[in-house]
Amino acid sequence: MYWKVDRYFDRSMEIWQYREDWPSTYSFHYPLSDYIKTLVRNGFIVTDFEEPVPTKKAMEEHYRELGNECDRIPWFLIIGVKRT
Repeated sequence: MYWKVDRYFDRSMEIWQYREDWPSTYSFHYPLSDYIKTLVRNGFIVTDFEEPVPTKKAMEEHYRELGNECDRIPWFLIIGVKRT
């Protein structure tokens, strides 16, 4: 299993539908520099930067949703900021 990253510099949005009875999830892809430059341009200072990894317990309890690649590549990005 792998998550192939191709066309990294393209900006895109995907709509994921895991199950019919669940709401859709929207996924946006932008290069990391887009996020940082937007924050800086709007008067923010980056105070933290995290790519969270699920715990082993979460992976065991939610294997069907998370699969086995969620501890190999980041699914999310958390950027801590404060306004200057």
